[in-house]
Amino acid sequence: MNDLICNAFLATRDGYSPDRVVVDPLLNRLFQKECVLINVTIAVPAINNRLLNARKVGLLKGIKTIERTSFSGEDDYRYASEIAVRFLEK
Repeated sequence: MNDLICNAFLATRDGYSPDRVVVDPLLNRLFQKECVLINVTIAVPAINNRLLNARKVGLLKGIKTIERTSFSGEDDYRYASEIAVRFLEK
């Protein structure tokens, strides 16, 4: 099953990381449709979890992320993100 999910990810990722594919509505929809086409028969949240776990255990090792994720106006909330990270580190 993990092989099928990894193959669906590779077919639809458009150069992005597994994390981006999971959280991006368009990429995730394409990924989920590919999973259906290749007969992955588990629920959508489970497919996303398996993709993230595949990354964590090294099943996607060596696959480079070509496209970086960035957002317009990042500087407007970067300070708040830094505060949140520091808070969570304690």
